[in-house]
Amino acid sequence: YEKEKVRTFELEIALSDRNKTKYSELTTNTTITITLKDVPEVPQITSTEFSVRENPPADTLIGIIEATDPDGEGELLFSLAVESPYVTVKPNGEIHVKEGAIIDYEKMQKFTITVTVKDADGLEFDGDIVINVIDVNEPPKIEPQEFTFPEDSKPGTKKGPVEAKDPDTKNPEF
Repeated sequence: YEKEKVRTFELEIALSDRNKTKYSELTTNTTITITLKDVPEVPQITSTEFSVRENPPADTLIGIIEATDPDGEGELLFSLAVESPYVTVKPNGEIHVKEGAIIDYEKMQKFTITVTVKDADGLEFDGDIVINVIDVNEPPKIEPQEFTFPEDSKPGTKKGPVEAKDPDTKNPEF
């Protein structure tokens, strides 16, 4: 409908008796008008992938969802179709990190959310959006530890090992 320049068509129709020998030729002419009616079309989500650095603070803006409405009228509203433990989606399409979300590259490199876009006609479309998690180099962690040495220990006496962890690797070397 949106691509049609002519939305109304007129057809001239002539109707005649088939048996001209039995009946004198009778013909009727008329004009039929055909009008194309616009049918609302479903909006479509056009942005399907975003990225976020791991361990982001709550309310970090990840991106803004883009969508198109073939009808081209009115505001589009966005929401999560399925609740996410990691993000929220505002009605304007902004994706934000959820309060308390743990987004850790070492546990997941990406996750998918399902978003609903709704147009002015009330038509909805659900689409999946992939959020890639970007690895960030994190500092190693060491907890307080206690070692006891006898008072007559000689210089160079060894105790340990000192235990530390690096969240970026399974087998850290320090």
